[in-house]
Amino acid sequence: MSLALTVGGPDLVIRSSSSCPSAPAVAAEIAPLLPAGVHVAVGTSDRVTEDETDRVEVFDQHGSHWVRLTASDGRVNDERVLPVGLSCAQAARAVAVLVAAWQFQGRSDLPQAPSPPITPPPAPPPVARATATTPPPERKAAPPPSPVSPPSPVPPPAPAAQPETPRPAAPPPVAGDVAQTTAPTKPSSARRLSLGAGFAVGRAASQFPLDAMMELQLGPAEGVGLRLFATRSSRYSLAVATGRATWTRTSLGVGGVFTGRSGPWGGQGHAELVGALLSIAGEGFAVNEDSHQYALGGAIGGRVTRQAGPAELWLDLTLNVWPGRNQVYLRDAADSLDLSTFEVWLGLGADFLVWP
Repeated sequence: MSLALTVGGPDLVIRSSSSCPSAPAVAAEIAPLLPAGVHVAVGTSDRVTEDETDRVEVFDQHGSHWVRLTASDGRVNDERVLPVGLSCAQAARAVAVLVAAWQFQGRSDLPQAPSPPITPPPAPPPVARATATTPPPERKAAPPPSPVSPPSPVPPPAPAAQPETPRPAAPPPVAGDVAQTTAPTKPSSARRLSLGAGFAVGRAASQFPLDAMMELQLGPAEGVGLRLFATRSSRYSLAVATGRATWTRTSLGVGGVFTGRSGPWGGQGHAELVGALLSIAGEGFAVNEDSHQYALGGAIGGRVTRQAGPAELWLDLTLNVWPGRNQVYLRDAADSLDLSTFEVWLGLGADFLVWP
C-alpha cells in the first residue's frame, strides 16, 4: 500500500526501519484520526523531500520498538517505546494514536475539519398588547366618560441564546495498547551486564598471531562502565642461534570503558591494565627447556558496535604495550632474543548475552 503526495508536499512523513509495524501500516491507521485535508506520506529517499516537514520514525533499539517524532527543523519533539507483546496491527494502531495525540491535537497551522453550520434560534413569538376599554355610558344619565386605562407595559423580549462554539474532538483512546504520559520515555540508564567473545589478528615482531578473547562489561548502556577480559594467543616462533624459541601469551585485563550510542549504532573507547604469562619453549637445541615469564603492560583501543536483536556486534582495534625489556636467552651462551614491546590487534566479536 502507498500514499500519493499532493501538490505542496505532505504535512507528515512516516518512515519505519522495521517491518512490524511498517510505514504503510501506520499511515493506513493514522488516516482516519487526522482532520480533513491533512496529507500523510510514506517516507522514501527517492520520492519524498522531508525539508520543512515533520517526520515520524519507527525503529528497533535494544530489542524494543521505538517511535520518534522529529520536527522539520531536526528537533526531536517526542519519543516513546512501544509495549512488548503487541502484534504488528496493534503496534501500527498504537503508533498512529500516539502521533495523532502528539502532533495534530490543537494544531492551528494544519487544515481543520469544516465546522457544522450554526442554525439561528427561532424568533420569539409576538407579544399581545393588552388594552382596557370603557363600557358605554347608560342612557338614563350622561355621566362623564371614564378615562381610558393606559396599556399595560410590555416586557422586553428575552435575548437570543448565543450558539456554542464546537470543540475539537479528542482522538479515540486505544484500550490496553498505549498508556499516555506527560513526558516521552527515555532509554533506561540502569546498570547492565554483558558477556561477549571474539577473535583478533595481531602484528608484533614480524609475527601475525591469532588471539581468542572473552570479555565481561558492567555499566549503563551509555556512559562509563567496567570491562574485564581474558585472552589466549596462538604460538609465536622466532629463530635463536641453531634452534627456535616458541611461546604463547595468556593475559588478563581490567579497566574502564566509555560508551555512546545513536540508534542501533554505538561507539566505545577503552583502556586497561594487563597482566600476562608467557609460556616459552626451545626447539631444535641439544637440550630443549620450557620456562615461564610474567609481564605487566597496558592496552588502549576503540570499537564500533551494532545492535542485532538481543546481541551486539563489535569491531575493535587495540594497541598493547609491554614496557621494559623481555628476552629469550640460551643457557650458558651469549645468544638472546628481545621480544616485541608492543602489539596491534584488529578483532571481531559479539556481546551475545546482554542483561537486562
